[in-house]
Amino acid sequence: MLQYQIDGFDLDNKAAGFQLVGTTSYTSGLSMRRVNVEIPRMHGTLALWDDPMSAATLILDMKITASSAGVLDQRYRYLLRLLGVGAQRPVTVRRTTAGGTETAQAQLVTTSAPIYTCTDHLHMIKTLVTMNIPSGRWTAEGYIEHTITEGTGIEVPFVSDSTAPVTDLQIRITGPVTSFTLDDDVSGTGVRWFGGVGIPSGEYLLIDCGEFTAWRNTTSSWTAQETSVIDRLSVRGNGMLAPSALPELGGGGTSSLTLDITGTGAVVVVRGRRTTT
Repeated sequence: MLQYQIDGFDLDNKAAGFQLVGTTSYTSGLSMRRVNVEIPRMHGTLALWDDPMSAATLILDMKITASSAGVLDQRYRYLLRLLGVGAQRPVTVRRTTAGGTETAQAQLVTTSAPIYTCTDHLHMIKTLVTMNIPSGRWTAEGYIEHTITEGTGIEVPFVSDSTAPVTDLQIRITGPVTSFTLDDDVSGTGVRWFGGVGIPSGEYLLIDCGEFTAWRNTTSSWTAQETSVIDRLSVRGNGMLAPSALPELGGGGTSSLTLDITGTGAVVVVRGRRTTT
């Protein structure tokens, strides 16, 4: 099963004259931003190893059909507008496979010159659409919350289900808490917050690893932004916490995080989305 939508429109909609064929990507290609340092008089290169993901490419092999040349032209122009030509904005691509549905923000790179054929009863255009996905990854549509407790080897389900780093993790801690660290044992990334007087009982500390923000709130809302405490936030190891999963032969994965917290009775909840390539 493979289905793509752009801004809610099904690209494999035969009733509307649109069909995905041939060389359409099953998923976007994987690309890493290699950071290797060459040193004079040293053989080979010095690898930094914690290479971030780069942009990815998606190929959509499109066939458009119609009963007349006029309708075919209308449908082709609709495709161009759907791809955001001239709009200077990202489009939302939704991908559905047997593993679930994910979305990504994308931008048009090129379309091949449309190849036109015609018979007595059918007019057809074929064109190859190349799109760029700047983030290099796809995310599930729904967020998942998971409560964790202090210790090592902590498994987080949406991280274990991911094939790419989860870079938009949020952490909500119910006070009292004066400090905490949360590290990913797989990627070596982590986050630390040290609050001095800390967050009292009945209030909340909200960390957004993707936005690099820290808020002291009186509500448990994941979008609350009352008092900034970002001056006490820092990263650890290989950078801001972006947990990854170790592979399992059956196709799944295993995550492993370590939490250290100071605060009797503090409740820690992480929130994020399955992230894939």
